[in-house]
Amino acid sequence: MLTVAGFVAVSGTHSNGAVFASAYDASQTSGLISGYDNAANALGGPTLVIEPGSPYQGILTPFDPPFEGTDLVGIGGGGQLTLQFPNIVNVGGGNEIGVFSNVLLEDVGYGDNANPAVAYGSGDYGGGHASVYVSADDKTWFPISASPITFDKPANGYVDATDPYQVNPGNQLADFGVPFTHSISEFNGLDFAQTLALFGNSGGGTWLNLAGSGLSQIDYIQFRVPQGDELVVDAVSINNNAVGAAVPEPTALAAIGMGVLLIARRRR
Repeated sequence: MLTVAGFVAVSGTHSNGAVFASAYDASQTSGLISGYDNAANALGGPTLVIEPGSPYQGILTPFDPPFEGTDLVGIGGGGQLTLQFPNIVNVGGGNEIGVFSNVLLEDVGYGDNANPAVAYGSGDYGGGHASVYVSADDKTWFPISASPITFDKPANGYVDATDPYQVNPGNQLADFGVPFTHSISEFNGLDFAQTLALFGNSGGGTWLNLAGSGLSQIDYIQFRVPQGDELVVDAVSINNNAVGAAVPEPTALAAIGMGVLLIARRRR
């Protein structure tokens, strides 16, 4: 992990083909919740194994999401989190960005959904909320909607999981670059096998349509949480079909700047 000019970047941002946010802008991030205040936890892919090596180890399922401050970042009311992607995001196809939180489905048996199904996340029933802004340059920001978004969709780590509280990882990782488009009501009364079938090969998450921003391409996303609310973030991905050209990492930009500075000094 490297810090350059207000940015903190992390490598290893790809998982099963998906591309995730790889840097955050510390100068445009504020109001993080104590104990969940490491913004770098939102970089890279979702947490696939919860409490690894402990007696409570489990894998990411819709009924068992991550919950520790070492895995998540929490944004309090009035706070914001600003992330950058390693690739340009092409806008226009819909559902360009997926956000993975700590949303869980409450079970009434062993992986059996209630009827109606209930989602809980970001410290509240129904999930967290945030206004979402996007930018092409980290300077000028555009909202994607007129009102805050509700982040209420659970995630799933492995397509071949057989147990809602499974200890060991499966063999087939879900694809976090495939949008999840189902509503919570579609989980009503489903058992665990039916729940996974609804995900298909998608890793789930709440997906965002960026068309309302009016931009054709973006590279930055910002979550602004209303007063009295909060939002927990584990990872943010790009739709596989919206991944554009790679952009220089903050470290690369810094290296270019240092090279120009050295050349200028030699010429003096």
